[in-house]
Amino acid sequence: MKKVSKKIYFLTFMLICIFGVAYSFSHFFSPFEIARAGVGQNVTGYAWSDNGGWISFNNTDTGGGVDYGVSVEIAAGPTYGDFSGYAWSDVFGWISFNAADLSVCPGGAVAAKLDDVTNKVSGYARVLAGSGDGKGCIKLSESTVAPVYPGVTYDTVSKKFQGYAWEPDVLGWVSFNCVDSSSCGTSNYAVNFGGLNTPPVASISTPIEGPNSFPVGLIGIFGDELGDTFASYKWYEGACMTGVELSSGAGGSNPTVEFFPTPAFAPGSSHTISFQVCDNHGACSCDTHNMTVTVTECSDSSDNDGDGRQNENDPGCYTDWDVTKTFHIDWEERTPKPQCADGIDDGSNGLFDDGGGDIYKADPGCYTGNSTSTGTYVPANSESYCGDRVCGSGENIGSCPVDCKLKYKVI
Repeated sequence: MKKVSKKIYFLTFMLICIFGVAYSFSHFFSPFEIARAGVGQNVTGYAWSDNGGWISFNNTDTGGGVDYGVSVEIAAGPTYGDFSGYAWSDVFGWISFNAADLSVCPGGAVAAKLDDVTNKVSGYARVLAGSGDGKGCIKLSESTVAPVYPGVTYDTVSKKFQGYAWEPDVLGWVSFNCVDSSSCGTSNYAVNFGGLNTPPVASISTPIEGPNSFPVGLIGIFGDELGDTFASYKWYEGACMTGVELSSGAGGSNPTVEFFPTPAFAPGSSHTISFQVCDNHGACSCDTHNMTVTVTECSDSSDNDGDGRQNENDPGCYTDWDVTKTFHIDWEERTPKPQCADGIDDGSNGLFDDGGGDIYKADPGCYTGNSTSTGTYVPANSESYCGDRVCGSGENIGSCPVDCKLKYKVI
């Protein structure tokens, strides 16, 4: 009876041991035990270890039904460039890139990171089944002490990682690309990654010149070589982030944003204006423009032509010098003055235009039909042309700024 009891106890003990080992084995090695997936897994392909065999960085590599993979954070912020998620070794099981699994590694729970300037990878990953002095920690960065190796880097042209990582207990050397061992002809493998997010491009285009009832403004433009979405914008007076925020809003399909300051900037004032844009991944950029609001003759509150009148009260600032007609907000002197505006008796008839821009001129020769009562006053006494102070048919700000320019301009 005692012998039977001993046998039962022994068998029970053995079953418990076997179950425990099997459970531990499945916990560390079975790809079907749990889905180890991160959101937006963007790393694919294989690495190779002489001790650990193939290491898959994404379940899409194997076509397996369990969702797992490794990601590199591409959104702007403190975790930009950080690795996360899980890779799978056929021999040693899960390899974690999550900071929470790295507390036993040198430096503590710090995720592996891709530097977008040097394109070097720093930090550690970890074989979860690892033990011994190294705790399964895989060093990804270069080493200048024995064993010396260059570490893992990223090639922005091929969009692949390359180089060696090192784990002293189980994996040994881990190659991220067949170019490391010149074996691509017989075993073409690599760990692939589309690249870190390139920040968008912010630019400020030619300033807006508004009519006299509007302030001057600027046009900001969003651009992104990766085709990312225009998410948001901000205008600042001063530098981006540290200046005074003037306006902000959501982006959208239209890459241009107009900016009109409220209240309007005073004529003669100077400003540093910055335009910031961000894409849908949170990456942002900024452009800055030094802007001076200059005043033109018909808006400077000065009697530029000596007729005792200023701005809107000066007939010389209107088409045909007639205050009932179109206001030429940026009237510029023409040299020489037209005959019907030079104050000289050009016709030697004793009748002078007064040179001051009065509505009614004394010389009938300055009117159509030579009639001051029924004719139309023509200050240039000729056909319409650029420089006659009339923004005529076919003329605009671009083709004839002398006749058609508006109130303020930004330089």
